[in-house]
Amino acid sequence: MGGLAIYISCLIVSIFTLKMDVKMLGLLLGATFIVIMGIIDDIKPLKPLTKLLVQISAACILLLYDINIKTISLPFIGHDRYFNIGYFGIILTVLWVVGITNAMNLIDGLDGLACGTGIIASITLFIISLITKRYMSAIMTITLAGSSLGFVL
Repeated sequence: MGGLAIYISCLIVSIFTLKMDVKMLGLLLGATFIVIMGIIDDIKPLKPLTKLLVQISAACILLLYDINIKTISLPFIGHDRYFNIGYFGIILTVLWVVGITNAMNLIDGLDGLACGTGIIASITLFIISLITKRYMSAIMTITLAGSSLGFVL
């Protein structure tokens, strides 16, 4: 239940440091859905189809709050080159949430591997957020890195 400890610390920091707008609420609700599934799965293992449906539902919560991938960038083609991907972003968002959730779940077999991977990914996203001046994302990613680091130590 390490995910629960990381979730609670991120939730507390988010509530007290970030502006609670509709998108933040949607993100926290989607995360809550995944955490509840993880708790239930730790107590009584869930069937793979059930896990998949919960993960898709969590992704749909994000979509309901207008949190989805809207553009992609091709950094080596030119500076600030963004392409709107339209409705494909909805499918890509669901695949991303389900894929990342399962990837983290699969590497959770070794002590510290999933958490260490999460720390590295969070710090990388923190740096990218600072470079692109997305300060809300920067705060969220460094909070996740700190919460994960606190759990590992």
